[in-house]
Amino acid sequence: VTIPLLASAFKRFLEDPVSVATISNLRRREVMGENVSAKTVAYGTNPGTSSFWLDCYKNLSEQMSIGMVVSDMTVPGIPLAYINEGFKTETGYGKEKIGTSCRFLQGPETEGYVNDEIMEALQQAERGLFKLHNYKANGEKFQCLFALHPVFGHASNPVYKYQVGIQIDMSNTTNIVERLKVLDDLTVSMPNSIYCDSDADKK
Repeated sequence: VTIPLLASAFKRFLEDPVSVATISNLRRREVMGENVSAKTVAYGTNPGTSSFWLDCYKNLSEQMSIGMVVSDMTVPGIPLAYINEGFKTETGYGKEKIGTSCRFLQGPETEGYVNDEIMEALQQAERGLFKLHNYKANGEKFQCLFALHPVFGHASNPVYKYQVGIQIDMSNTTNIVERLKVLDDLTVSMPNSIYCDSDADKK
């Protein structure tokens, strides 16, 4: 079993002192090489690398049933740095689209004005919640609820690093309340920086 609510993922989880102690102890045991039954999202990652946050995010996002992607805001063209399996379930597109922009989701009836709003949010490093029509890999049109959440560097050096995109196929009503709850929890508790700084680093 994987414990997804690590410090690098959800600040709200760490408001509970018992949770802090539990996760800290579990992480310490991982680092020491103990064989533990539960694992944090940092399991198997290297904290000393520049990709540590993204590596933890990958582990976390694969536990989620909804579509989650990460766009690299430091690279021209805003390519996708990661796509989880939930995104493939939602759209039919998988990790083969890493390195491309999200334009492959657009089609004849995708609302241009909503795309403009999304692009503005991306450029201005803003959060946002949007509803538009996109297209799956099989050509099927669907109504997409799409949330954006910017992630920065450290408060002392707030480089605009990533935009996390979270999406739900609203045309599929199966477990829709549960999926909306997951989206809401993620948008509320996602950290603002790769170091999980406080609100001081918000733009």
